[in-house]
Amino acid sequence: MTCVVDRIDSSVPQVHALVIGVGGYRHLPGGREEAHPPPPVRGQLLSPPVSAAAFSDWAAKELRHPEAELGSIDLLVSYAPGSDPAARRDVGVPSADAVTAAVRQWKRRCDTHEGNVALFFFAGHGLEYGSSYLLMEDYGADSEEAPLDAALDLTYLVKAMRQCQARHQYFLVDACRTTPRSWSGMDLPPALRPLLSSSVAADRREEVGVLQATAGGSKAYAPPHGREPSFFTAALLEGLRGRASTYDDVSERWHVLFTRLVEDVSLRCHSAAGQVPDAQIQGFKPWHLLPGPPRVSVVVTCRPEEAAGQVSPSLKPHDPTAALPDAWSLMRSRWHTQATAGQHQLEVTYVQGESFMQPPSQTVEIRPPSRSLWADAGELP
Repeated sequence: MTCVVDRIDSSVPQVHALVIGVGGYRHLPGGREEAHPPPPVRGQLLSPPVSAAAFSDWAAKELRHPEAELGSIDLLVSYAPGSDPAARRDVGVPSADAVTAAVRQWKRRCDTHEGNVALFFFAGHGLEYGSSYLLMEDYGADSEEAPLDAALDLTYLVKAMRQCQARHQYFLVDACRTTPRSWSGMDLPPALRPLLSSSVAADRREEVGVLQATAGGSKAYAPPHGREPSFFTAALLEGLRGRASTYDDVSERWHVLFTRLVEDVSLRCHSAAGQVPDAQIQGFKPWHLLPGPPRVSVVVTCRPEEAAGQVSPSLKPHDPTAALPDAWSLMRSRWHTQATAGQHQLEVTYVQGESFMQPPSQTVEIRPPSRSLWADAGELP
């Protein structure tokens, strides 16, 4: 494994992250040690390394937990044959043995303080059969005799982490959850379980959030060219950067709750790819603070729509220190911009030839995830 962030201090609460992106599979079709017969999943993937790197970068540069500083990020990535060499990172490869060692070390770090935050992210192939299985780089060497070899049992991992002292734990999984037809009625052997069972231990965790990219039996999707994160990871990062944020009147801070993040990611994924994420949530505390008010997408729709070309909208923030809105753009009869969350003064000028009309301005509240406004042109002079 490769520790891309190492600021470990066991005397204070810290966030410890384990990030895994599996794009290259040695035993799947197209791999360097292709197995015969092939395992019951399709071949190499392009988006998981990009998704894992994007999430790791966000955690390293932007994550701000309200009660814990960043302590460590371990990153393991494998790349599909033919992927862009310039985009590759010199980090550990997520084989079954490497992931077993990484999970155990991650758990030990998280176990040093009860205020710690355990953060797990996986992108790659996944399967579902009574549990969610995450497939590591060396999966599929013998799919007939060992169908779950090098497959991490996610359900078991979440359950076993109740042994850990870290009171806040989050598991983010960007993978399909389809079930191979050949597994129907099978009694499968145990999958990869790096941690000891703790089925009878009391669960002392205050926060446990599990967010999977799609529901059981369904697929997860990514843009076809593989140069961008998957739809799930893109939605996740957009939510964490502000789309899923809410304002807390007590602390006077913008923060992200796991519940709100789930709602926003679900809407974005369904809109982009038709997939419906799945979540398990325990607790209701913020786990990410924004450095300031987020930027929010604002759309002004004209009535009637054909008047849009004769409209000039303007937003002026009430807060004099707030950044000004972006330049307006007209798309499909609607005006679009990005504005800082908060109160604004909306002014709309209607122009027809040499005549113009400017009705009284109105105060509008801009809040995430987006804001839709109306401008009634009425009868232009």
